[in-house]
Amino acid sequence: MNYDTTSRTHGTWLKAADLRRLCALESTLRTNPGTLLHVHTENATAFIDSYNQTPLRTLYPDRVVVHQTSFAEIFQGTALEPWYMNTTTGEVKKRPGQQLANAARLVVLKKHGGTYFDLDYIVQKDLSKLPPNYLALQAHRSLRDVPELKGHIINNAFLRFEKPNHPFLERAIKGFVEVRATDKCTRS
Repeated sequence: MNYDTTSRTHGTWLKAADLRRLCALESTLRTNPGTLLHVHTENATAFIDSYNQTPLRTLYPDRVVVHQTSFAEIFQGTALEPWYMNTTTGEVKKRPGQQLANAARLVVLKKHGGTYFDLDYIVQKDLSKLPPNYLALQAHRSLRDVPELKGHIINNAFLRFEKPNHPFLERAIKGFVEVRATDKCTRS
């Protein structure tokens, strides 16, 4: 099968795939027969080993591509590269691991296009039915924190930008750098 960016799905994970992540992979593959699922990880061997111990490899051959990568490679050549270098020196103090994951998903989508979701999402619908550009909102606990969004904040755990280099993602990356550079951000 030939896969294009409209059927490209991305997830990032740092270690071996546990049952929760494998269940999420299975739900995506089952409900989206045309999708090619890309997993970007710093430990491809552990992820592949855990994946290969399940029937998923047999049921969905050639539909999961595991990319051995690092944050340095993901951020290389982007506005986030200098910020990332600060995380390695300890200058980023507030939840650096979570911030790295949040930044990485924006860059992966900007570079490759497609759909991104955290690998703990159970997918129950055909993703190709979504609009080409899509993001999720979630209720916010306090209206005073985010009044301009009327009680909702963008949930970066599920994003879809069909084509690479979408202007929204470029703005989001620049905004990420600006907010994180001030170290004022208290949420992911």
